[in-house]
Amino acid sequence: MRGVTQCRVPFLGICEQVPVRIGNFRYEVPFFVTPRSAQHRIILGRPFQHQAAANQHTNVDSSVDLILWNQERTERTKIPAFSMNHPRNKTREQVMNVGRPMDEIEDEESGN
Repeated sequence: MRGVTQCRVPFLGICEQVPVRIGNFRYEVPFFVTPRSAQHRIILGRPFQHQAAANQHTNVDSSVDLILWNQERTERTKIPAFSMNHPRNKTREQVMNVGRPMDEIEDEESGN
């Protein structure tokens, strides 16, 4: 099995049809059990995305909402996935410190 970062992750087993409630919507999705602790308590992966017909919507302020449909595809809901200040919203330049003076980067890293 491959994890979110695409590296191989051993797993102990699978719990099938685990009920998950998001708002008024209920889904039954598989949970993969891994032996190591994870950064997140749960990651709802591709099986969930298919069941919920999930779509990501990027807003004008760069925040992201997740649009989910109920099982019957008659109702949908929108939940915030992450805010505009979330680390995933950094630009390549911000991540790589491109275009910033080297002394400014060194001061930031040293805590000055």
